[in-house]
Amino acid sequence: MKALQIEHLSKTYFKRDGPVVSDISLQVEAGKTLALLGESGSGKTTLLRLIAGLEHPDKGAILIGNQVVADTRTFVKPENRKVGLVFQNLALFPHLSIFDNVSFGLRGISRQEKAAKVEEVLTLVNLCGMENRFPHQLSGGQQQRVALARALAPKPEVILLDEPFSNLDSVLKNQVREEIKKILKQASATTIFVTHDTTDALLAADKIALMHHGRILQTGNPVEIYTNPSDENVARFFGKINTLHLHKTESGWHSEAGEHLNLPDKWTEDQLKIIFRPENVNLVKQSECGLAARLVASDYMGDHCLLTVSAGTPKFQPHLLFIKAPANHNYRAGNLVFFQIDFHKAKIILPSSG
Repeated sequence: MKALQIEHLSKTYFKRDGPVVSDISLQVEAGKTLALLGESGSGKTTLLRLIAGLEHPDKGAILIGNQVVADTRTFVKPENRKVGLVFQNLALFPHLSIFDNVSFGLRGISRQEKAAKVEEVLTLVNLCGMENRFPHQLSGGQQQRVALARALAPKPEVILLDEPFSNLDSVLKNQVREEIKKILKQASATTIFVTHDTTDALLAADKIALMHHGRILQTGNPVEIYTNPSDENVARFFGKINTLHLHKTESGWHSEAGEHLNLPDKWTEDQLKIIFRPENVNLVKQSECGLAARLVASDYMGDHCLLTVSAGTPKFQPHLLFIKAPANHNYRAGNLVFFQIDFHKAKIILPSSG
């Protein structure tokens, strides 16, 4: 069942060149979490505001459940959309207790029913017994869970989170991210959250929509979008990549890095451009027929090192590649290293013109 459907949605602000959101179509299944990922100005927050009803679309339609909430003839106000919204600054009322903050959006029910709902969601977010405290008496992570409890209390069709982890330090962010992910799964909530952090998207979302200049470049689950990017721009957004131009000659395959063996049989073109991740390059001994390169730099990343090496042959200018290596490697800058590329995990971007 689709909890949210967006069809050819567009939005342009006055005196701005081009649309902020341009012809976006998207679907989110009930109970799933979607990350709207992109750099600043990509349109992700505007898309969230359009879903919430805080902005009017110029074109297209938005359906929540089976109800059209926005199109050329319809516009349902935010309070009638069955949407729970958690703002980046949380927007908790400092003068109200946690009980009153959480129950703020509950209308038309008795005090007893309201108390039961508040207890239910505070138990869900592990804050039961704190209903009489005030926001300033809670930690940042607890305040985050209060804001989430307030959004969950009316049992909305969709929960919208605007940069939910951006105001947290790195240690607290990891803890809060896992807590919120667990809470949303326990609540079977359909969730959309905005983020510019690829780690947040990869760890907290069932599905990622990567946005750039108002458009969606690619949609897929974290594994798909990381391992099978649609183009080079998508690949680079998720970390370091390597590129090579491959040329097939009578003597075999050649690239900027040297001569290659054991390429996939399915690669039938004579010229290709490929991308692959640092973890798709393996360090080997010289005797194992690896390609040679000089170590330029080694960046310590905790559980591994990211090596930058300069590879090439007399026919080509030096070509930089990145290799994921053990943290305790013994190479030093200027050392000769040998490596092999796992071409079966590389992706063809497009035929190369050389």
